[in-house]
Amino acid sequence: MQTRSIQIALRALVGAYAALAFLSIGCGSGALPPWTAASTAPGTDTNTCTAPEHGRISCNIVCDDGYTACGDICTRVDSDRRNCGSCGKACSGDQTCSGGVCVGSCLQGQTACNGACVDTDNDDRNCGGCGNGCSADHASASCRQGSCDISSCHPGWANCNGNVHDGCETSIDSDRNNCGGCDVSCREDEICEHGHPVRCGPSEHREGNECVANRCGDTDNDRDNCGVCGNRCSEEEICDHGHRVRCAPGYHRQGNACVPNPGSCGDTSSDRENCGACGSRCEDDEICERGHHVRCGAGSHREGNRCVPNPPSCGDTDQDRDNCGACGSHCADDEICVGGHHVRCGAGFHREDNACVPEACGDTDHDRNNCGACGNRCGDDEICDHGRRARCGAGHHREGNACVPNGNSCGDTDNDRDHCGGCGNRCEDDEVCDKGHRVRCTTGYHREGNRCVANGNSCGDTGNDRNNCGACGNRCGDDEVCEHGKHVKCDEGFHREGNSCVANCAGGCNGNDKVTICHRPPGNPSNEHTITVGASAVPAHLAHGDHLGPCADGKHGGG
Repeated sequence: MQTRSIQIALRALVGAYAALAFLSIGCGSGALPPWTAASTAPGTDTNTCTAPEHGRISCNIVCDDGYTACGDICTRVDSDRRNCGSCGKACSGDQTCSGGVCVGSCLQGQTACNGACVDTDNDDRNCGGCGNGCSADHASASCRQGSCDISSCHPGWANCNGNVHDGCETSIDSDRNNCGGCDVSCREDEICEHGHPVRCGPSEHREGNECVANRCGDTDNDRDNCGVCGNRCSEEEICDHGHRVRCAPGYHRQGNACVPNPGSCGDTSSDRENCGACGSRCEDDEICERGHHVRCGAGSHREGNRCVPNPPSCGDTDQDRDNCGACGSHCADDEICVGGHHVRCGAGFHREDNACVPEACGDTDHDRNNCGACGNRCGDDEICDHGRRARCGAGHHREGNACVPNGNSCGDTDNDRDHCGGCGNRCEDDEVCDKGHRVRCTTGYHREGNRCVANGNSCGDTGNDRNNCGACGNRCGDDEVCEHGKHVKCDEGFHREGNSCVANCAGGCNGNDKVTICHRPPGNPSNEHTITVGASAVPAHLAHGDHLGPCADGKHGGG
């Protein structure tokens, strides 16, 4: 009896203490004590509660399924020695907690782990063995048959790869390939916003998972920027919500709209008189295919609005003068067949087979002397390419009527004074190489490198000035003359007078003095002979093979 009275007294004391704790302990004034914290369903947001009149809101801890909130922790009261069966009920000594009851030893099938009897097949903190806790990113984890598994994903997350170890790895709120759920893909112009596919609006385009303003305006309805900047619609297309769309049969385009054809126009898709647009007439060898003018190819001809193969005996109606444009359509004697059309050769031309060529001129397509027209001669570095004069480019030179690469030692024949217009074609001292042509610097200019530059005010004409020969200040020697900007030494038997080389004469030359020369005729050097001429008739430079004085064999000719 006395023992029972003591127990009643203790219970009263505990009740009083609990009431006191209720008034003084918790989350803010009036909060519940730790062990009385409510256990709510996973995901419940208690912050949305509204305090009633004359009342306050207490803090609630939200625990996963199977767990109880004890103070500021979530625990399993069926196996927690400190909270065995209920919060705050601790086991003593070497007891363990089994099924919410403190016991001296674990039941069969249970394992003692850190003072608690647990079933390692389904204990989240000792899954498959003591201390092996289950946890997962963005998820609630649980132990099933000794292995950790995901019991539920946190809101906005999903386990799309099926891998338990990385938890719920996919944010279905913002993943365009898993938008609102696994494998739910957004379209090309959509982003994933709060788990919903959202299409970017007019004047916007998608970059990653964001809609950003276009640099080119509204790509939904702009025919020059349809769906994306620079994506231009063809003539018969409109831009419909960012897609290039061809107008259907019976319609034609006006601006960015497809409108019905007028009553007199009909179907512009296959009408040869109104192909693609009213009044757009096909040529005789063309058909109208989906609003496009299409020419029948070689070996085919038009029948109605179809291209059909030519009969075996007909052949190619594009180039055959006996079947030009259609089987049996013969060209006249002065006509050729071009693309299935009869074409008469013009004035100054005549027909040769199926080509019109200039009269008495030959092939003007590849003749460098008659390129494109009779007498139109190509330059030294030009070829005749299909009737057009074409210059060989840098690094090439002309051989016949072809441009071929220069050799390794040749280089650029456009600007190389040693290889001007062709390998080994060397410029003179006063010449520059201008686009493959040797060009002499004009009066008042001199050469510097591969350029003609104006002489200085005190320099004058460098072509014939002995004090400025070829360049300002370039003075000739006493026995030299300046000839086209080059220093030239007078030959033996001649001396310089001014800027000329004149023949020497004993006692001075005058109009009656005679000079003996050994003359060797060009092309017949064995017929050399001695001649006597007046000193004034001796050229500044003797002909090739000639020299002053009699011939060695004494042969003598007339004066």
